[in-house]
Amino acid sequence: MTRPQVVTLTALWFAGCGPSVTPPAELDRVCEQDSPVELLALDSGTRVRMGFPGYEQQSERLLLAATPGSLLDEQARADAVVWAVGPCGEDPVEVARGIDWIRRLDERPEFLLGCGAAGDVYALDATGAREPALLFEGVGCNPRWSAHGPVVNPTDVEIGPVVLHPFPADPWSGPTAPIVLLERARLEHEAAGFGAFFGGDPQLVDDELFAVTEDHALVRVNVETRAVVELATNVHTFDASANIVVWQARSDERDAYGAPIGMITALDRTTGVTTELTVGNLDAVFLATNFAHSGVVVLRDAAFEGSERMYVLPSAEPIVVPDELALRSKVDHRWLIQPLDPGPRWLWDPDTGQQTPFLDAPGILRPKSETVWFARLAVPNFPDPDNSNETDEAALLRLVVDREPVTLAPRAGRPWWVLEDDRVITKLGTAPDGRGTLVVVQPETFDERRIDDDVLDGTAYLDAWPFDVFYTKDDGDQVRLLRTRLPDTP
Repeated sequence: MTRPQVVTLTALWFAGCGPSVTPPAELDRVCEQDSPVELLALDSGTRVRMGFPGYEQQSERLLLAATPGSLLDEQARADAVVWAVGPCGEDPVEVARGIDWIRRLDERPEFLLGCGAAGDVYALDATGAREPALLFEGVGCNPRWSAHGPVVNPTDVEIGPVVLHPFPADPWSGPTAPIVLLERARLEHEAAGFGAFFGGDPQLVDDELFAVTEDHALVRVNVETRAVVELATNVHTFDASANIVVWQARSDERDAYGAPIGMITALDRTTGVTTELTVGNLDAVFLATNFAHSGVVVLRDAAFEGSERMYVLPSAEPIVVPDELALRSKVDHRWLIQPLDPGPRWLWDPDTGQQTPFLDAPGILRPKSETVWFARLAVPNFPDPDNSNETDEAALLRLVVDREPVTLAPRAGRPWWVLEDDRVITKLGTAPDGRGTLVVVQPETFDERRIDDDVLDGTAYLDAWPFDVFYTKDDGDQVRLLRTRLPDTP
């Protein structure tokens, strides 16, 4: 059998201009028909989302939001339609209008939620038999969700209430009366050179609300019982997680950039031990508790400058991340570290200081497990490090810790997926209007086989059907949602 090809990464970085795709892919029958099978036909110009926040699945029904134009256009959002259809195109039905956001919460699976541009949240009926029922008025499409309902607060005032909107017992019984969890919480704080941060302070962790009160006390509120516990006084700002809570004390001191600084303290919630770490600016890092599950707090001297420092609680002795790099993920006893700008990545052992190259070119990483990653060698867009321009194409690699990188496809666009047998599904040749050619790339040989042309951005690979691809195609007269099936072996 041909061995997987290992290719120098820097040689692949600009491999985005390969030959045109010509041979058709071999496709299996699906839904007792030849592939592809049409599930839904919509007006030309419609855009369909086959992923969050425009897609959900309920039993054997697929629910998706369709907008008559760009997903970024507010009028298109207002004219959006939610459709429900069976996985083989059975019984398509219009479920709602003016809704382009669909979600089901794991904690409350009986509620199928929909939201539109106005920020009102409705209960949806996947059969289309009932009209959408208003649940929460004006909470927005992305509030803090608890198992008991959304937790919201004003975003344009310094001090205000934090409110729970409880789920009703029956999705169709109408809105319930809101409950005030904190009457006067601080909803903004002065941050590093950016003035006030609005709406960034109250945080919801599982079913616990953390907030700073008007008199600067950091409190924890049980959303279900409304019990309030004071954790600290004289607090400027904080960051909370299930394992660790970190806060910065109020002070008149300022750093060189004019940002408030104060004693930063960490509470290990698993042990109850409180540790004073250092005097500094908690806002200099995006999330101090990003690695709290590993017992680690991350701090930095100034925003976007200098090296990160990690504190392994209960120690107050910092371990400095080398070369002004940032922590990305923990891998065994080591850490994946990277620059703030696109660039190479290394594995770093904080005990020995050893750095091992992991990826020697800029790229977009996607973890498969703790030790296996995929990397597409496209330059990320700031401030979204996990995406590039939609039209960019670049080599796709599999990275395994302590092994050489393996090329899975010399070029891959957006979106892309890797099957368990290393076949790659991706869209190539994407034009500015979003149309491209959907292909499957064969392992080892890198042969590109065409699945379909004129494929739009509503494309998905769903775990429930491991060899099927759902995609939208613009035929000029209409946009069709199609399902196709690949053979279970390359």
